[in-house]
Amino acid sequence: MEKDKFCVDINYTLFDVMEVIESIRERAVVILSEDKVCGVLTLGDIIKALSEGKNMYARIEKLYNPHFSYLKEYDLKKAFEMFKIRNYSLIPVIDDEYHLINVITPRDIMTRLHFE
Repeated sequence: MEKDKFCVDINYTLFDVMEVIESIRERAVVILSEDKVCGVLTLGDIIKALSEGKNMYARIEKLYNPHFSYLKEYDLKKAFEMFKIRNYSLIPVIDDEYHLINVITPRDIMTRLHFE
């Protein structure tokens, strides 16, 4: 998986993020600050910001929730449980310094996890 296509910089605008989400055909992106994962921004977050009167060119630095779920290893079974319980749009896989290793999406679960 091309993990970098899911990444946006903390200085992006809502408009920039919407373009990335459209291009990757997913519902969320991973927010990076100085090459470290600092959050996830979803389409729902964008809709909420716009409904609260935010401008399309508002920077996302204050619009995402810095408390996000992640995994420390690429584990589709654990990810499946997280998706099932919380209805996440994506789950970042990060190392101990919060560098992005990979991204797991619901599509990954559907195409790669073999149910027994």
